[in-house]
This record gives sequence, structure tokens and C-alpha cells, in this order.
Amino acid sequence: MTHTEALEFLSPLAIAAGESWADLGAGTGVFSRALADFVGKTGKVYALDKNAASLRQLRDQNGQIEVLQGDFTRPLHLQNLDGILLANSLHYVRRQATLLTGLQTNLKQNGQIAIIEYESRTPNPWVPYPISFSKLEHLAERLNISPPEKLATRASRYHGEMYLAVLFQRIR
Repeated sequence: MTHTEALEFLSPLAIAAGESWADLGAGTGVFSRALADFVGKTGKVYALDKNAASLRQLRDQNGQIEVLQGDFTRPLHLQNLDGILLANSLHYVRRQATLLTGLQTNLKQNGQIAIIEYESRTPNPWVPYPISFSKLEHLAERLNISPPEKLATRASRYHGEMYLAVLFQRIR
């Protein structure tokens, strides 16, 4: 995906300048760079991935992107985030409900979790725990968080279609 395509795909999130976001499973940073454009010079993006080689390709963008090596399934030491992006990374997590529950503690009140995933139900070596949009809806209901909203879809050369959905933390 090109930078322009990533910007277009994320644009329905209405990310504001000055916000702080975490890109979990950032890889080479395609979406981290797009997030950095949205949050601007007054915002911050934390790009987290356990693959050091991938992260080396992601260099700081005017101090906006902080590159962190680690496992996003473990507790994060990031607080008061406006948003968390899981772009093609949630399908690597066996205990998706546990992860999403834990991530809520890293968000500001009314923070959002954005998810980009393949619209697939069939596991394979590259997508071991697929999370179709309907499965995401069931997860949200089970976790007592607001239902996901599907914001965009696009064709994928790997798995037919990808979707962008957002979960808003329910105000308790």
C-alpha cells in the first residue's frame, strides 16, 4: 500500500492534529507515517512491533513517530492515547477479546480503537486467527463496548477485501 492509499484509507477516522496514537504491529510503518501526517507536528505516533528489522525501515518523521520494539499483546506503557490502530495485526492474536479489553485502559475517555483486517473467516499461516467484521461485532458485544462501525473497505491482493472499522470506548 502506498502512503497516499494509506492516507485515503484512514481518512474516515477524522484524526485531529495534536492527537496521540499507537500503531500496534506497525511493521515498516506504512500506517504510522499516515497517522503522523494526520496528527501533525503537535501530535505523536508510537509505532510498536516486535520485528526489529521491520522497524529499522521506519525512521523518525520530524519527532512525531516514536519507534518501540515489543509485543503488543503484553501490557503497554502508553497512557491517554486518543487512538490505537491495529492494522492487519489483530489476526495474529489468539485471545483477541483479552487484548481489546486490555487496550481500553490505554485510551483517553472516548478514545478509539481502529482496526484494519481482512474480511475472512478461514485461517491460514498468514492469518491464523481471522477476524471478519461480523466476528468483530460479536466481540464488541461480548466486551460491552460500542458496536464497531465499518468506515471503509478496499480490495486486497492477499485476501479479497480489507475493512477499516472503529470501536469507541463506551462511557461507563
